[in-house]
Amino acid sequence: MTEREKCPRCDKAVYSAEEVKAVGKKYHQDCFKCNNCKLSLTPLDVQDRDGEVYCRKCYGLLFGPTGFRGGAAASGGYVADTTKQAGDLISTSGSNIGPSYGLDSDLKAKQAAKYDKTLEAKARAFVEKITGESLGDSLAESLKDGVILAKLANTLKPGSVTGAKPSGMSFVKMENIGKFLKALSESFGMKATDLFMTVDLYEEKNMVAVIDTLLQLQRVVEKASSS
Repeated sequence: MTEREKCPRCDKAVYSAEEVKAVGKKYHQDCFKCNNCKLSLTPLDVQDRDGEVYCRKCYGLLFGPTGFRGGAAASGGYVADTTKQAGDLISTSGSNIGPSYGLDSDLKAKQAAKYDKTLEAKARAFVEKITGESLGDSLAESLKDGVILAKLANTLKPGSVTGAKPSGMSFVKMENIGKFLKALSESFGMKATDLFMTVDLYEEKNMVAVIDTLLQLQRVVEKASSS
C-alpha cells in the first residue's frame, strides 16, 4: 500500500478530500494557515520560506517586499503603517517573531473611519448592474464566497475566471476570490497595487481596499469601452 504524503505542518497523512496543494506540497485545509498571523491561506495567495508558508502581508513584513504591496489599499484607500507593523511583529530581543494582537483592532478602527458608504453604494451598483445579482445588506457577506465576483469578471470578459464554484468550504471560497484577483491582473491589466488581498474580503480585514478594487475595475472597463 502506497504511503500517503504527510502534511508539512502537522506531519500527519493527507487524504484527497481534505488536501490543499501549494508550493509543491499537500496540506490539510485546517493546517494551511500563515505561520505568523495564523489566517487561512489560498494556493493563489501564499509565499513560502524555509519550509513554512505565509500570507503575502506577513511575508512582506518579515522578509521584504517580494510579492507584497505594502498593505496599501488600491486607489486611495487606507494604507497600513508597515514600519509600525514590522516593529510590532519583532520582539525587543530582535529574535522572536509573533503576531501583534493589538494591531488588528487598531487597523480596523482606522479602516472604519475611512469607510465611505457612498463609495460602497457605487461599487454595489456596478456589481449588480453587470451581474444582474442583487447583493444583500452586507457587501462582504454577498461577495466573500467569490462566486458573484467570478460572474462579474466573466460577464465583462467571458472565460477570464474558470473553475469558480459555490461551496461551503473556506478554502474553496478563498480560491474563488483568488481566481477573480488573478483575472483582474491577467485579463484586465490591473496592477498589483490596485488589488485587494484575499483576506481583505474573506476575513473582512480591509473592505476599503475591496471597494477600491471594484471601483478601479469599473474605471478600467469604462475606459476600454470609450476608446
